[in-house]
Amino acid sequence: MAMKKKAPTKKAAKKKASKPANKEEIVIDSTGAPNQQNAYVDPKGVKHPNKVYWQAVNVATPYQIVLDSPPNPFGVGNDGPFPTDTTTGTTATLKVDKNLPNTPAGNPWTYHIYGPNRQGKFTSLSGGGIIIDG
Repeated sequence: MAMKKKAPTKKAAKKKASKPANKEEIVIDSTGAPNQQNAYVDPKGVKHPNKVYWQAVNVATPYQIVLDSPPNPFGVGNDGPFPTDTTTGTTATLKVDKNLPNTPAGNPWTYHIYGPNRQGKFTSLSGGGIIIDG
């Protein structure tokens, strides 16, 4: 009499933890203010995205994003200002330096948004903060 072989069984695959979106978008509204006060980014890209960029609603208006104090979270030599593109309204995508330590709570990396005034000079329109939260 022949013995029946047992069919191999499959083990259920483990679910991987979902990763955050690759980039954090900060929208600059029509008044020149950011749509959110804080943008949460993570240098390691685990809990939050490790890249950030600004997107202007009014693409015809040029804006500049200026970091308030060094050292900045985007690595050496990446101090800005970061201008918005006149056709797309976006700044360059900035990647957080993963070698930098996380900022302590209550001490965010801060920036200001500058826009043109009636004389065509750039003046501060709004401030915001980037918190590196690992």
